[in-house]
Amino acid sequence: MSEIRKSLFLLDPIYGLVTESKNLLYDLGLAKAWKPEVRSICVGNLSVGGTGKTPHIEYLIEKLQQHFNLVVLSRGYGRSSSGLVHSNQNKSAEWLGDEPSQIHFKYPNVPVVCSSSRREGFEFIQKKNLGNLVLMDDGFQHRSVQADLYILLTSEEQPFWHDHYLPSGDLREGQKNQKRADCVVVTKCNPFPDSERIEATKGRLKRKEVFFSSLEYSSSSILEIDEQYLLITGIANPNPLLKKLQGMGISYEHLMYSDHHKFSATDVHFWNERLIGKNRILTTEKDLERMRPFLSSLN
Repeated sequence: MSEIRKSLFLLDPIYGLVTESKNLLYDLGLAKAWKPEVRSICVGNLSVGGTGKTPHIEYLIEKLQQHFNLVVLSRGYGRSSSGLVHSNQNKSAEWLGDEPSQIHFKYPNVPVVCSSSRREGFEFIQKKNLGNLVLMDDGFQHRSVQADLYILLTSEEQPFWHDHYLPSGDLREGQKNQKRADCVVVTKCNPFPDSERIEATKGRLKRKEVFFSSLEYSSSSILEIDEQYLLITGIANPNPLLKKLQGMGISYEHLMYSDHHKFSATDVHFWNERLIGKNRILTTEKDLERMRPFLSSLN
């Protein structure tokens, strides 16, 4: 966390007051949530990012696509398009956003709809009869729409119970709101927790519906220890990837950009300069979607 953000801690209570006032309206029944006709699962978090929502959406697709006609509904953060867009129009990261584009490239038979208004997205899905189960990416704070199942994610490295409100922290709402979720998944566990840690976490959260997940890097087997790599990331938290590479003894130069950074021709020129004396580029699936227009320009 930057020193500038830390210095803003006096503003945390103001942000918290605004957020919890909105939640209170729904908790007291003074504000009503709209219930879509199509069933839905919401995968969200309390923080601003870095918990692994996209890999968990993909996990649900793998498990459920044989049983349901799935649709993914997302805001499409970082896209240049506006309003409601969908993957039948355009599948690029520029149009859908990097994470929805990643999902569509991996699962082309799963429609992806992007809208800042979750209700608008659901109404479009229902009108077009796109599917019978919607996976809502990052909709935990959108209380105006009610999902059937809420899965709340939090990273092991920075769990919400050790965090605090924006702007000095990363929480969009207070940790007490985890009670709205049907289950909590502690993500990016490395190493995977033993039974003692599992029970301690359940006790800390005062709930039984706590699960744990870890990331597997499928391409790690082709990496060579004696090669030099240029690692390029534009994600919220690259630390799990860095720890994995360091544990493998991989040598790399890391170019770290902000989350959802829009790569440009200037970036590519700089990469080509840094690639001198190195073998290959390493990056993430999410970053690859924003790199696609520039791949032919890489040395």
